[in-house]
Amino acid sequence: MTVVMQVGLQVVVVLLATAGATVSTYYWHPKRPALYLHREALQAPGRPLDQIVASTKKIIWIDVRSDQAFEKGHIPAAISMNASNLDRQMVVYQHLLSQKNHFAIYGDSKSAEDVEKLQSMLLGMGFPMVDTLKGGWRAWETSRH
Repeated sequence: MTVVMQVGLQVVVVLLATAGATVSTYYWHPKRPALYLHREALQAPGRPLDQIVASTKKIIWIDVRSDQAFEKGHIPAAISMNASNLDRQMVVYQHLLSQKNHFAIYGDSKSAEDVEKLQSMLLGMGFPMVDTLKGGWRAWETSRH
């Protein structure tokens, strides 16, 4: 057997072993993801507007869109907390944050990642009621027209 054939055989064996280990890990892992997409997975994350506003607590709306988008329009009484002003706004709105209110975060298609980051941050700080608005700013605009 030539050296090239031996190396090729070794590569095939390693690839088969790796594939077998991957398949068996997936099969027996308790938190394995589905191999197919559910209709829910294709929809935007968050809770619908009607469910959020049905809360019995005061809702503090947090807009994570850019300052320019916020200036063009936002949910009444919403506060702006985006990547460019987050540190400053956390200090300015500390009194609201310290009251453990019901927070609802929204954005747009450009800020979807920021919505998730802020939600994780607030939940990590111990705030029990932090929702995201399903559909974001567009859902709010649609509901008002």
